[in-house]
Amino acid sequence: MNRLSSARRARVLFPTALTAVLFLGSHAHAEEPGPVPRLLPAPVSADTRSPPNTALAFVSGAAVLVLGMGTGAALIGSDAGRAPDNAGWMVMQSSFAVAPFVAHGVVSEWGRGLLFATPPLATTAGTATVFALDPKAVRHSKLTEQRILWSLFVVGLFSSTYGVVDATFAADRARAVAVTPVVTAHDVGVEIAGTL
Repeated sequence: MNRLSSARRARVLFPTALTAVLFLGSHAHAEEPGPVPRLLPAPVSADTRSPPNTALAFVSGAAVLVLGMGTGAALIGSDAGRAPDNAGWMVMQSSFAVAPFVAHGVVSEWGRGLLFATPPLATTAGTATVFALDPKAVRHSKLTEQRILWSLFVVGLFSSTYGVVDATFAADRARAVAVTPVVTAHDVGVEIAGTL
């Protein structure tokens, strides 16, 4: 009984399969080939990427500096005691660390922004140490403490400004840096060439 049912299945399935193959085969030849659907996005070539918006990077970093300086100066100028003085000074110094990070972030150079934010962050930590040792350091400290405090302030300000200005040259770096995969008989890696 199994032989008959297998034979019957073959008689029914063979014509159905043959008809489907002929129909699909003729249908496929009748249409023009279309684009192949992509499961992954098309790779972006270096020529089609838009250049980084360096003007926005500069304005963003400068805005952080100006806002931090203004807020800190307002706290120091409020003449409400030593706590607002220290808070105002720390707001100013903290904005020095944030400004290059924001500027480089606008042009998608987060690592470089972190690199330029490190010196102002270190000067902010130095200022916090001075305030921990002498809470009255902003207005009523010894001359040596004032020199240390102002030195940290100036180094933080200039290193931050340099970091913001560096973000304006991101377009030049984007054109000058080339990343190439390298595969040899002994090594597999990435070659980076250009100006960093």
